[in-house]
Amino acid sequence: MLFRSEDEFDNLTFTYNGNEYDCIASVSTYNKTLDIGGFRLVRQLNMTVRLLDTYGSNIFTNTIPQPQEKITFQDTNYRIQHVHTHPTGAYIRILAEELYKGV
Repeated sequence: MLFRSEDEFDNLTFTYNGNEYDCIASVSTYNKTLDIGGFRLVRQLNMTVRLLDTYGSNIFTNTIPQPQEKITFQDTNYRIQHVHTHPTGAYIRILAEELYKGV
């Protein structure tokens, strides 16, 4: 099912450890938070990533992305905040924040 969704969403990809992986980016928003010295804008990303290919083999060769690691999506660098694995083990949901936060 995720294979079809990836095709419908123009085959979006992200980069992790130098490799590109297909994903479904469901949210890419700006969040305004009050910080010392004023407001800051933080770009947030929420994406779904398959763990298995069409043959049931693991897509990630070593380990899946983990919190605090870096990824790149559409020329923007993000730091992973949370990784949630679906109970079936078929995919993960990655929640990340922009690495370089703007004001």
